[in-house]
Amino acid sequence: MTTVNVVVNAIYFKGEWSDPFKKENTIDGEFRRLDCSLIDVSFMRIWSHQQIACHEGFKVLKLPYKVMDEALRPGLSWKKWDKIPKFCMCVFLPDANDGLWSLVERMASSPEFLHVHLPMKSVPVGKFWLPRFKLSFGGSIIDDLKSLGLILPFDPFMASMTEMVKDEATEGGMYIDNVIHTAVIEVNEEGSVAAASTESDDDMGFS
Repeated sequence: MTTVNVVVNAIYFKGEWSDPFKKENTIDGEFRRLDCSLIDVSFMRIWSHQQIACHEGFKVLKLPYKVMDEALRPGLSWKKWDKIPKFCMCVFLPDANDGLWSLVERMASSPEFLHVHLPMKSVPVGKFWLPRFKLSFGGSIIDDLKSLGLILPFDPFMASMTEMVKDEATEGGMYIDNVIHTAVIEVNEEGSVAAASTESDDDMGFS
């Protein structure tokens, strides 16, 4: 088996909150993890109206990102303003301490779940705390892709990936040996930064 091709796809996002948190309002507090243990984390706080929706078993927060420099907005007509893409970060919070997995299953059960349950308006809030955090993930997603039904590209006997590379050395057949996904997201008072990359290794197989 010889690696003859490596394909990498990457994406990067950086957004500022339309209503940023003030760093001086950030305080430490207890955060409950999946195993119900408690750890101290930094919580960002704000007292303005927020886009929050309450549903049976969970709540949803929608934090909009700043669309553009406010100094440029007065020069735009409403028609042009409506056409500018607007992005938000959505946070789903289960009511039960162990309710995350059942909530994820509900999300995956219906393509419309996310849009149906997003907040439609801003409401006044009292104690509004959001943890400041940075998460990263990395590893092979071969098993996940196979569980979704993607089998053929990983079969050394059946795969036919040689059209991806014009090289006489690949005439014997080529298949995908591994797919590695890496992602990181950081959320702080100013906004959030997210990046992800997916790498696939194409190896010589059997014709």
